Amino acid sequence: MASKSLLKLPAITFGLLASLQNAYGAVLESRGLRDNVEQVSWPSPRCQLTGPIYPEDDGLPSAEDVFDGPLAFKKQLDRHRDIVEVDSICYDDLGPIGEDKRWDSFDELQKVLKRLYPIMHDDGYVQFEKVNTYGLVYTIQGQSEELSPILLTAHQDVVPVGNESDWTYPPFSAEYDEKTDWMWSRGTADDKNRLTALMSVFEELLTSDWRPQRDFVIALGFDEECSGFRGAKNINDMLIEKYGKDGFEAVIDEGGLGIIDLDFGRDPPVRYALPAVTEKGFVNIWLDLQVKGGHSSTPTPHTGIGIMSQIVVALENNPYYPEVEWNSPIHKSLQCLARYSPNAFPSITHLVDHGNLYKVAEVIASMDLSAAALVQTTQAVDIIYGGDKINSLPEFTTVGINYRVAPQNSVLEIQHNVVKHINRIVENFGLNVNAYEDDDEYHHYAASLGGDHHHKKPRRDIDYEGTLTIRAEKKFDGAPVSPTDDEVWQIFAGTIEATFKEPGITVVPTGVIMTGNTDSKHYLDLSRNIYRWNPHPAFDIKNIHAVDEGLKMSAHIGVAKFYYNLVRNFDQAGRFLLKSSQQQQEL
Repeated sequence: MASKSLLKLPAITFGLLASLQNAYGAVLESRGLRDNVEQVSWPSPRCQLTGPIYPEDDGLPSAEDVFDGPLAFKKQLDRHRDIVEVDSICYDDLGPIGEDKRWDSFDELQKVLKRLYPIMHDDGYVQFEKVNTYGLVYTIQGQSEELSPILLTAHQDVVPVGNESDWTYPPFSAEYDEKTDWMWSRGTADDKNRLTALMSVFEELLTSDWRPQRDFVIALGFDEECSGFRGAKNINDMLIEKYGKDGFEAVIDEGGLGIIDLDFGRDPPVRYALPAVTEKGFVNIWLDLQVKGGHSSTPTPHTGIGIMSQIVVALENNPYYPEVEWNSPIHKSLQCLARYSPNAFPSITHLVDHGNLYKVAEVIASMDLSAAALVQTTQAVDIIYGGDKINSLPEFTTVGINYRVAPQNSVLEIQHNVVKHINRIVENFGLNVNAYEDDDEYHHYAASLGGDHHHKKPRRDIDYEGTLTIRAEKKFDGAPVSPTDDEVWQIFAGTIEATFKEPGITVVPTGVIMTGNTDSKHYLDLSRNIYRWNPHPAFDIKNIHAVDEGLKMSAHIGVAKFYYNLVRNFDQAGRFLLKSSQQQQEL
């Protein structure tokens, strides 16, 4: 994990680094944790580090003892290869479970997991449950019912491979190049990297006769790539029934921006660990336009496709502006960047130090598209179709637009702006508008702004007999921001520092905002502490959702080590809390 020169980083990295969030750390409240923390000096109140937290005094071998060395490496390589070779694809058009044969690959994956991890499937050690056939939930029961459980998640499914002939190796061959340390295959990174690591960690812990203080739950969804409504949503419902709302101490999922080393020369080298502490909102807006048809030899001045094209132009001519809100994750992350790498982006450091967030947002948005997406709502016109014959006027035209909603905006605002920005076109063509029928929340919102749009606008000359229907699907208002100043974050961040610490390098765990969404959107009621992170260097995976997906196996070993340390640290924290509680009761 060598440091990289700033000048050699690809353009996207500027966006990643600009997304660093502050990790406000406080002195650990409990002596039991403080004893395991290396003391650090805090010259500034911003972006203070917890310090490394090392698991100890539980009688278990270290992460290095378990996962380092050629025999351990080969074991992980073989495990990961067997899991990746199963083509557990989630297609958008999958039919019902039990009817669509394409689900059969998930049966095969379950057989592989049972063979690779026999202790995890031994009811003497683990409570194993299936949810909606393919959702897998493993519960390692703790010795105390007083402590809240920890949920660790991954997903079994992968995206389709596209044209197999475009791949260098067959897409499910799990080809490993020993010289370069890369494994090439669909799913080798997203998300079977974490699935293999999590299952391996608990298999190894249970092999060492480990008995935790609190419950640890591993939830493996099976349709994350298709929005998770069959998998994670049903798993969430089961866990809510069992543990209650906010019943978990923490939820650890995939996501974030990995690890990035920054060595600018004039600053000490810094290793930024970038878990996501929130997610942008999400909504799909569909516009369906129906107009009168006719023969192409006697067309109207504008066909339905022509009218819809004007609608698309009107929306694209009204983009959302970048903004960095005070004390938001982005603002705090920039404080980290300014403190630990002040010379990497001197202009940003100056603006952050002077509190000029308006200009900061402009600078970030101008870096590249990835950086801009972190500070503004994005809109992408992804689907358009209409017409079915070259000599017939199209009577029906549809457009689909995907919005990823920044914290300064809302889904309702997006819905309203779509109506507002196309109002002139609606008037020009005399279209009747049916906007978001049966969406009471939207209509209350629109009424509060003093207007709604459901009436026909007469046109002076041609009557297109047009009706425009607007609908919103898969509305998600964005995830709450998880704390970065409580004990749960301290354990999480301290484990990051301990696992990825190297001589001469400062490890800065900081939260970011995710522009996409994971299964964690279904788990928001389980805990206020939800952290989404792929714990490996950002440069050690390639081509997620694309041809020739790849993962460095050395990075996979680091993922396993991190989770091994994290589980032990959370368990030791629970042991200390129980001891403190017992002492107070005795007093």
